[in-house]
Amino acid sequence: GVIAIAQINLLGDNIGVEGEMTFAAGGGGLQAADLRRIYLTDAADFSLKAGRDVSGALSLTAVGDYLNAAPIIEQAIAAPAAGGAPVTDQGSDSDDGWGAGVALTARIEQLELRNSVQYRAASFDLRRDSAGLQALDFSALGRDGAPLRVLMELTGAEEGPSHLIEARSSAIGDLLGGVFGVSSIRGGEGSMRLSLPPEGGRGLTGVFEARDLHVVNAPMLARLFSAGSLDGLSNLVNGKGIDFNYAYGEFDFAEGVLMISDARATGPSVGLTAEGGVATGQGGQISLVGAVAPVYQLNAALGNAPIIGDILVGKKGEGVLALSYSISGETASPSVFVNPLSALTPGVFRQLMQLPAPSEGEPQE
Repeated sequence: GVIAIAQINLLGDNIGVEGEMTFAAGGGGLQAADLRRIYLTDAADFSLKAGRDVSGALSLTAVGDYLNAAPIIEQAIAAPAAGGAPVTDQGSDSDDGWGAGVALTARIEQLELRNSVQYRAASFDLRRDSAGLQALDFSALGRDGAPLRVLMELTGAEEGPSHLIEARSSAIGDLLGGVFGVSSIRGGEGSMRLSLPPEGGRGLTGVFEARDLHVVNAPMLARLFSAGSLDGLSNLVNGKGIDFNYAYGEFDFAEGVLMISDARATGPSVGLTAEGGVATGQGGQISLVGAVAPVYQLNAALGNAPIIGDILVGKKGEGVLALSYSISGETASPSVFVNPLSALTPGVFRQLMQLPAPSEGEPQE
């Protein structure tokens, strides 16, 4: 009832696979494997063992020197925007390829993510059944030994138990670059919390929080400062960069659309707020509104007066003097508009001058 491949030797200039595998006859899938080496130039170099338990769940153990996980991450994020089922969809009754489930244990000495971000001593444990992800524990060391820990836990909710994934790092810029491809953020200590949907739900909800970020070579931010005639800030972000003492944002991600709310970043030289949506994938659309407050430390200090300060500032992240802005169009070349008159408007009324934020699900590709 099985098909056994007793010896595999696949050798070439950029590839090497050695070991044996067993499949169930009649298309029953992989039953066992002992691949002593899986080597692909600039992609993988590890060994893999596989087997199935009595329930039919697949157990995988990978140990080795190197894995480039960038293509896996990019596909997981971009696939929903191209019309595929979201990677967090736990409510489908159809066979999504996981069957009875999978348990994965991996120990990789050098792990590469997007933007050539690298981690060492990576330890990865994952368990998923037919309903969805049930356990996740990942740890690794980044540049200069900065630790990264990603852990999933079960939390209570009114609609029943839910799963929360929390990632903590003392180099949050590397995490954002490795997962989301953001290349303009350096350093930072912070966390990102993701709530998985209940069974039958779609998408993710999350919160991002970080301190001591350094932003450099951010073209969209530079265009925003230029549109607001803040040439000094534009030159800074294109040169040695801008520091932010604190950043916070709430977001939802579903069907390839990232919806941002209550996002703000504050530093000595500038404060920013933002809300709206960004569609991932090629040709994705962006629609953001917010405000930018120059000389933020002094600007915000003027708004610390009781009662009247709240009226002048309007919302966290803005100052007494702030410019309302809107960004729209394709993410590769969006249109940026800044309202100069909003700088003279008290904060409580400044929000009335902003364009309305897009509703959930917008913008579409």
